[in-house]
Amino acid sequence: MYIVAPLIYFEGQSTRINLIGKRLRQILETAVLLVIVGTVFAGFSVSLLGIPLALAFLMGALSTPTDATATESILLDTENEY
Repeated sequence: MYIVAPLIYFEGQSTRINLIGKRLRQILETAVLLVIVGTVFAGFSVSLLGIPLALAFLMGALSTPTDATATESILLDTENEY
């Protein structure tokens, strides 16, 4: 938590809002896909330890990373185009 918060703040300060508007669909698709894949993978992996599947999925959903990195990678690709 102490590492993620400054990263999110930095991303928010350095991201140009017009680039987010141009790539909003791609950002949302990437964010949703990463959360779903991360939750399913982590959930099934944790359930192998004997934890009930519903609780394992909850643990997987809570441990998925924020999307600042995914957003940054999409926007950096956009900045290289302009």
